[in-house]
Amino acid sequence: MTNINSDSGKINIRVMDQLRSTMQFEIKKTTILKKLMSAYCERSGAAIESLEFRLDGQPINKMDTPELLDMEDGDVIEVYQKNTLYS
Repeated sequence: MTNINSDSGKINIRVMDQLRSTMQFEIKKTTILKKLMSAYCERSGAAIESLEFRLDGQPINKMDTPELLDMEDGDVIEVYQKNTLYS
């Protein structure tokens, strides 16, 4: 039995903010995560420069892909407001 979301296919990723609100995205495993980050920012109205995206506590680079990060269907990316007071 083959999974519809095979290794070369798409996976569903949830992006969760600090208030635990989530948005779901379906992306290819080879898509750079900057596209997901930009789509999240468009929907939420936030500037991409003001947010930090993390997977399992580790910062995500905009050029990373789900494949590179060994992400699986249903994984959750956490998004945080950057602390700009001391930047």
